[in-house]
Amino acid sequence: MNPKQTIQHWRATERLKALADQGWNVVFARTAEGTMPALDYLDGTDEASDPQYGVAEGQHRRLQAQLHQVGWVGPRGLNVNQLTIFKGDDAEDGMCELRIVAFQGHRILGFLRPNKTLVLTNGFRKQSGETPPEQKRRAREVLRSHEGRIARLQVITSPNSRKSKK
Repeated sequence: MNPKQTIQHWRATERLKALADQGWNVVFARTAEGTMPALDYLDGTDEASDPQYGVAEGQHRRLQAQLHQVGWVGPRGLNVNQLTIFKGDDAEDGMCELRIVAFQGHRILGFLRPNKTLVLTNGFRKQSGETPPEQKRRAREVLRSHEGRIARLQVITSPNSRKSKK
């Protein structure tokens, strides 16, 4: 490696280290009933799954690479063809749409949370230019259920929730 390549490699390594410090968590939301609609969609067992156009193994690998990228550098690590962060009313709660394969319309809805977490809520096959309102509603319901379940778990495991016996 010549000196110029060494410096370029060092700079790239330093950028990667800085990005690694920004690590994000990617979570599949779990409802109160214990289901994980986004994961169920990928497996073909969710109500929104289309048996004729299932998510193929190669598409699973592509999604895994995208989620790894989000975990490494955050949502900005994906390009605009892979992740859309909604605007307007949908932006208030951090809703976004992850594209698995654009031409087949497979999408995963999720939410960017303030604690550097991407919560994936549900999947569907998009057949028009707009995200269906019923899928957005479902995503919000799954998110509320997931965050309510997490909040209950935190209360149960909190040291202050245990009453001391005197």
